[in-house]
Formats: sequence, C-alpha cells, structure tokens
Amino acid sequence: MITGAPLPSWNELAALVGPAADPAGLWAGSGERSAWFSRSAHSLAAIVRDWGRRHGRPPRLWVPGYFCNASLEPARRLGVALTFYPIGSDLRPDWEACAALAGRGAPDLLLAVHYFGLAADMAAALDFCRRVGALLIEDCAHALAPTAEIGRAGDFVLWSPHKLLPVPHGSLLVCRTPGLDLPLAEGAAPSIRGWLVKRLVQKLAPGGLLPPAA
Repeated sequence: MITGAPLPSWNELAALVGPAADPAGLWAGSGERSAWFSRSAHSLAAIVRDWGRRHGRPPRLWVPGYFCNASLEPARRLGVALTFYPIGSDLRPDWEACAALAGRGAPDLLLAVHYFGLAADMAAALDFCRRVGALLIEDCAHALAPTAEIGRAGDFVLWSPHKLLPVPHGSLLVCRTPGLDLPLAEGAAPSIRGWLVKRLVQKLAPGGLLPPAA
C-alpha cells in the first residue's frame, strides 16, 4: 500500500530502539488504555470479540452506510450482527431514521467516522448511543491527532498513524470503557524488527536503486 508517510530520520529510527519506545501517549490520554494492532480492522474485531465474550453473544454493530467493506472482514468472521445505518450525501448520520431503526433492534456498538479527517458531530453520536444503550466507537483513522472535536467522545477510539507518520505499527486502539480485556492473538502489531530493516534499506540505498515513486 502506498501512503504519504515519509521516511523516518536517523534520530527517529534510533529512538525506536529499546523497550521504552512506545508513542501511544501521543493519542491516549492519562489513564486511558491502548493497544497496537497491524490494522484498524483488527482493532475493531478486538472490541467485537471482547464484547461477545462478556455478554455471551456477538454484538449488534452499526456502521455507517458509507464504509470500507474490507475493514469489516475480521469482525464478520466473529459472527457480528451488522447493520448499516443511513447517512446523507453530506456524510452526516440521519439520526431520526436511526431512532426508527433502533426500534426494531438497538445497537450494542455504534461506529461513527471522521471522514477524511474532518470533524464529525460526535456529540450527537454519543447522545444517540446513550439513549439506546450502545457504546460509541470513534473512527479517527483519517485524522493525525486528537483535537477538541476529534478523538474525545468515543468509548473506543481507532487511530491509524501509519497512514500519515513514519511509525512502525499500523493502528492504535484507545479504550475508555472499564472491563475490556484486549485479546491480541489475531491482528496484534508484529515486532518492529522487519519494519526497521526495510526503513534502513531505504535510507542506505542509492537513489538510483530505489523503484520510481508510484
């Protein structure tokens, strides 16, 4: 996959060597738990898996009608009950239609997205979740870092810093709800050794030996 992430500097590469190298604090606040995954799709599956373990059944997960299907595959394999809730051409959820839809079966988990890094109305999403008894998953995969309007409302927050920064891990899951036991077997972030080797090769190779930019 081609991303806009630049090559790390030598100082940045050196900072990654050692057991204390974990940049999660850039996205997780004080007292918030976090875990690295290879992709946000696996972060979402970890939430689904843990909810099912604690409640004895797969959760009802609502996702917006405009969403990447590949990102749902790990959750689908867990038997999650998916509902695609309606959004308008402005990418805003139709909360009135969602309320009617919830009358036929409210969600246990609702995924709300900051499309293309633009702040969505998470206050409305959180209000809906509290009214129907759901937990809010805030998808910040296209945003660089928390702001006053991004990354603050969700019970769970999904970040994908590898899309924008020279970091070795793909996805960070931040958890604010008590009791979550993060099962990391599938989708857990691998060792950074392979990533470091690839970046070193790119840093050391003469420009003529590198493939042309796509």
